[in-house]
Amino acid sequence: MWKTLYYEKIEGGTEELDKYVSTRTAAENNLKQHIELISEAIQSACYGTFRNTTTREKNNNKKTVLWWTDNLTIMRRRVNAYRRLFQRTKNDEKLREDRKKNYGESKRTYQTEIKKEKLNSWKNTAT
Repeated sequence: MWKTLYYEKIEGGTEELDKYVSTRTAAENNLKQHIELISEAIQSACYGTFRNTTTREKNNNKKTVLWWTDNLTIMRRRVNAYRRLFQRTKNDEKLREDRKKNYGESKRTYQTEIKKEKLNSWKNTAT
């Protein structure tokens, strides 16, 4: 339903959208429908205003390494998430120590996994 609202009224500007929503809410008696209508108006305004982010194509000009795997990518993201959690914790010392420990453990396993993949890649290349 918001798509019809978006395509019908976004060209008219915010004044037209406001007029449309106010006349529709005045005609309706159901609170749930009012909420849905206002939510749709907000969504259509956002879709019309904000830039739509799409997945961009990866830059294939970068040099890639043979030993990099999808598992390493997942582990890297996890390590970075643990690091950010650790860095953001300021007030609670116990929680900070727990997060520091989680970050250290995940970083060590990530680094050992990188070493294993490098070694395996070298072995496969050499043979």
